[in-house]
Amino acid sequence: MRPAAELPWGQCLHPRGNSRPGPTRPVAVGLPSIPLISPHFKSLPAQFGLGLLFSACVGPAPQVSRPNLPLPATWSAPMSADPEAPFQFLAQLGDSRLDDLIVEALGHNQSLLAAAQRVEAVAAQGVIARAGLYPSVLAGLDFQRNRRNYIGLPIPGIGDSVLTSTTSSWNSGLSASWEVDLWGRVRAGARAADADSRAARIELEGARLSLAGQVCRAWFALLEANQQVRLAEQTLASWQRSEHWARSRFEAGVGPALDLRLTAANTARARASLLEVEQAKDLAARAMEVLLGRYPAGELSAADTFPEIPQTLSAGIPAALLGRRPDLQAARIRAEAAAARSQLARADLYPRLSLSASGGASSDESGDLTDSDFGIWSLATNLARPVFDAGSLRAGVRAQDAQTRAVLAEWAGLVLRACGEVESALVRCSFVDARLVALQQMSEEFLEAERLAQEQYVSGLVGIVIVLDARRGRLAADAELLHARRAALETRLDLWLALGGEEPSGEAEASGEESDR
Repeated sequence: MRPAAELPWGQCLHPRGNSRPGPTRPVAVGLPSIPLISPHFKSLPAQFGLGLLFSACVGPAPQVSRPNLPLPATWSAPMSADPEAPFQFLAQLGDSRLDDLIVEALGHNQSLLAAAQRVEAVAAQGVIARAGLYPSVLAGLDFQRNRRNYIGLPIPGIGDSVLTSTTSSWNSGLSASWEVDLWGRVRAGARAADADSRAARIELEGARLSLAGQVCRAWFALLEANQQVRLAEQTLASWQRSEHWARSRFEAGVGPALDLRLTAANTARARASLLEVEQAKDLAARAMEVLLGRYPAGELSAADTFPEIPQTLSAGIPAALLGRRPDLQAARIRAEAAAARSQLARADLYPRLSLSASGGASSDESGDLTDSDFGIWSLATNLARPVFDAGSLRAGVRAQDAQTRAVLAEWAGLVLRACGEVESALVRCSFVDARLVALQQMSEEFLEAERLAQEQYVSGLVGIVIVLDARRGRLAADAELLHARRAALETRLDLWLALGGEEPSGEAEASGEESDR
């Protein structure tokens, strides 16, 4: 018999040594055919193994890469400062009371504490996933005592009694099992779990930033409500003076009843408005206390004025946003986790190789457990893969690949939305600032108009209706001006949040770590 290397193309060796034609497959135009089954893999186990490997072949997994988006070099919206400088919102505010409230919320807010515990749960899942990389070892000690009855056996001499036997059994030993990660299935699962843990921790940072933003927003609402109450009190006092003046003139017979009725009606309206803004202040204080982790008793006091509105606006460059915002960082890591699960799904197509071993002792006496003569052991290996699953494994690969591509698309969409939030915040800042200037001018004009109307009314040149219109206009302008100042602060807050915030102070960071524990 000729060696296999000298056989003609299209022939292979028979296991018994005879040569016979084997199945062939053309591999290229103009080249001879090669055997489909190599002479070295004619045995049934070898053919089985090759079949398992070839049946597991699928396309490559989706790759995680930075979203290919047309990000410009600079923002299109106007800025009032160096774009490279960070926007230090809290530092520009200079409100130490607000800083203290943020630190308190980071350490005592119940929703944040719950989020920190969920992060710990995700981290524990990562430890569980990594445990599959190492052997699992179990130790056991077992004791059994059995009694058996032998009924109906023709044993002479026992009479009517029942023949019994009692046995004892002692077993001790160690057993170990380990899946050999030939195709990276366990490693892919561990990478996915680690990515989930890292993403959860970054999302916790995002939750802290969001909580800081909620505290700022609630504080601004409380400041406005407090100033609206003061304005309403001043308004009520002003209308009460006007009503007293009109009543005195009416009782003296020099003023008409219409003036008295109009001033009295406006006094009642001012009293109702005062109750409304006092309710808003109480609700704002209770909402703030809930954020701080306090009981909502409505006892939180507020300052009498707004802090200075930050005027130095800078947003960096759009590309830097990917590394600043916690949600964008978490989205990237979620994409890595999805890609690792795609690799895990592919590894499920291949056979799993498991090793197991056990050793110990077995006897009917406990003292024999340390005697090597009573030792027992076993070694085993297992190679298994589903032969027929109706396409479920391959469908799992396709499903996970689709999920990975969906996560990548969501990451790209989130980047665009984040850029849109920054652009919108910058635009709103410019419009709110312009509106604030106009409202300030309107308030000053109404104040002067009220002064002139009051002088002319006392002189008898105009009726009280003119005075009432001027006063109502001035009070409405003052209330709207307070709301515009709050809106100016909130637009800066929105820009700060859209940019990913700033590094917390050491005290706040320590409180956050304490909440994690």
